[in-house]
Amino acid sequence: MESKPERRFGKWGIAFVILGLATFIGLSLKARPTLAEKPSNAVTSFPMVKPEEEGFSTERLQRVHDAMQRQIDAGKIAGVVTLIARNGKIVEFDAQGWADLDTKRPIQKDNVFNWASLTKTITAVAVLMMVEEGKVQLRDPVWRYIPEFKNEKVQVTGSSDLVKANRDITIRDLLTHTSGIGESNPMSPKADEILTSTLAVMVPRYGAVPLSFQPGTKWQYSGWQAFDTLARVVEIASGKPYNTFLKERIFDPLGMKDTGFNPFADYRAPRLAFRYASAPNVYEPDPNRPAQGPLKKMDPPTPWSVGNAYFSGGAGLSGTAEDYLRFAQMLINGGELNGKRLLSPETILMMRGNHVGDLFPGFQGTYPREGTGFGLGVQVVMDRSAGDILLPEGSFGWVGASGCEGVMIPKENIALVFMVGGGDNLAARTEFHTTAMQAFLQ
Repeated sequence: MESKPERRFGKWGIAFVILGLATFIGLSLKARPTLAEKPSNAVTSFPMVKPEEEGFSTERLQRVHDAMQRQIDAGKIAGVVTLIARNGKIVEFDAQGWADLDTKRPIQKDNVFNWASLTKTITAVAVLMMVEEGKVQLRDPVWRYIPEFKNEKVQVTGSSDLVKANRDITIRDLLTHTSGIGESNPMSPKADEILTSTLAVMVPRYGAVPLSFQPGTKWQYSGWQAFDTLARVVEIASGKPYNTFLKERIFDPLGMKDTGFNPFADYRAPRLAFRYASAPNVYEPDPNRPAQGPLKKMDPPTPWSVGNAYFSGGAGLSGTAEDYLRFAQMLINGGELNGKRLLSPETILMMRGNHVGDLFPGFQGTYPREGTGFGLGVQVVMDRSAGDILLPEGSFGWVGASGCEGVMIPKENIALVFMVGGGDNLAARTEFHTTAMQAFLQ
């Protein structure tokens, strides 16, 4: 027969067990936030100030809104988020148009956009972090990390003949689009193949394809293969999957809560701004081509944006305007944001220098070819007068095929962020540059 103390202990023991289980279940549920609790940038953590406090004109900034509305009304773009900041303070943050034309769901400031090749600026930073740690050198031959890139052959223009490459392609060649690696060769793997593959499997196949030209002799844009190869180099050098490296080393330190791969499969899906093409059945709308009809939803979206295992360093990321502002401000600050340093100021200076001489043809990019060069993953303004643009010398950035763009202006500590869901967006981006900078009166 149990004593009273034992009976009391038994009752309390059961109670503590029940309480413990309830606490554990509660904490477990809290560790799995609902959609409403998931990260959102609906309210920016950057201070929003009166434009005049940072040298801008409130009256003139209205022209940004008006210009974007004209593009939406003309059916060139479905919707857009524009963001202008100076000295880390937001002076303009606007959302116009539609995230989904079919349902007339309005664009919101915290919508998630397919960044496409805007991903490349982040991959460039990842590579430069490895350079600073002594794990990668810009002059390293790519075959040092991926043996399949050794003893490259070059396709003779207009012929099926192959000749030996004059030299090995380097990490720097990949960063500057001067390697000869690309997607134009018929022997190159197709984009859809990445849906069922990984960087470790696919990138060696890129090395087996003949180069389009002798390394270092030409600038030719690589939509994904060059920067996906760089992503694989980062994996090898860091010992981590590329998505893990970016999250741990860039996104988390900078507070980029909504940036990552395949937003269609996670909490960001309800906040997606759909991507549109200006003609049907087009994966990569040409920003220099006039619209050929009404906007068409890209469904399914591009292979790079939906991969679950292939983490494209060239075109795979999606995120919000504020997330990219965090990244842009880090670059403007010389590699640091809120006490988190990713790169040194000297590395940023090297990144935004012109590394290609006069090779950059300018048929694709953020600004006109005239007066611009190309750095490590970014286009750089060298002479604003030659380019007929209001962006000051030293401005740098890049743009994705979706139209999403980031422009960093170190001279004035200004960041311009443009988030759009595809369409015929070249005119809208150009007008954004102009209307933003004409409102800057210092």
